[in-house]
Amino acid sequence: MYLAAILLLSALPHVITAQIFLYSSHQLSPQAITNFQIALEISDLLLFLKVCLDCFVYAWRLPTYRRTIKMLFFRRETNRNGYVNDRNANNRSTEISLSPQERS
Repeated sequence: MYLAAILLLSALPHVITAQIFLYSSHQLSPQAITNFQIALEISDLLLFLKVCLDCFVYAWRLPTYRRTIKMLFFRRETNRNGYVNDRNANNRSTEISLSPQERS
């Protein structure tokens, strides 16, 4: 629901402006055409803003997506249970072998 509302709020100004411009551009003055082009660029920025905000909306709504974003930004690995493991912890720990030759 949130994504649909954000899509409508960001795409509707562009669609309306583009339709008005396409169907009435032959009747408009050069100044009005310039104004419509500026309005189209601003509505394009709204669409780009929607694309930028999508990742935050997904992270807010979906726990799996949120964990993945945390992994990317904080350089941590998350197992399936949601526990976070530090990537550098593997480099600091000693390796334990259970082979029969090393146990004796």
